[in-house]
Amino acid sequence: MFLDFDDTLCATSEHDVPALEAATAAAAAALSERGGLAAGPVDRARLLADFRAMFSSTPWDPSPNPMEVGAWRGALWARALALQATPPEDERAAAAVAAAGEAAQAAFDGHRLAHLVFAPGAREAVAHARARGLSLVMITNGHHRVQRDKLCLLYTSPSPRDKRQYRMPSSA
Repeated sequence: MFLDFDDTLCATSEHDVPALEAATAAAAAALSERGGLAAGPVDRARLLADFRAMFSSTPWDPSPNPMEVGAWRGALWARALALQATPPEDERAAAAVAAAGEAAQAAFDGHRLAHLVFAPGAREAVAHARARGLSLVMITNGHHRVQRDKLCLLYTSPSPRDKRQYRMPSSA
């Protein structure tokens, strides 16, 4: 039996909304701590829209020697922030934008993984299929590191969330 992970067994898109909010907040805070942009405060709605546009076309580095996916996405956040800069920004400002991009991606990853849970009924459905002797395959279409992090989190025990049966124990 083949099972889709994102937005089937796990409401990933639902969890991404607050994770993206945490990312834009972290970027704005990190940039503010480093002196901000000459253009003024970060427009977080524009930052999110610009990031989403870049992310939808290139969610990971397409080059023959790709950079690590978290670094790539941090760079996307930085590029989206740089669109709000008033040229010419100096090296200090460029470094601040890069650091804010890294902070945004770290906040996104941290928030997403801290709050990711199986959708209601998913745990029971998988347990039912296994009890009937069906072999199960999880299908994902994202970057292998990102997907592995999510799957390992949900399949690793013990966790305080196991009390609420949000994680899938290895015996299920």
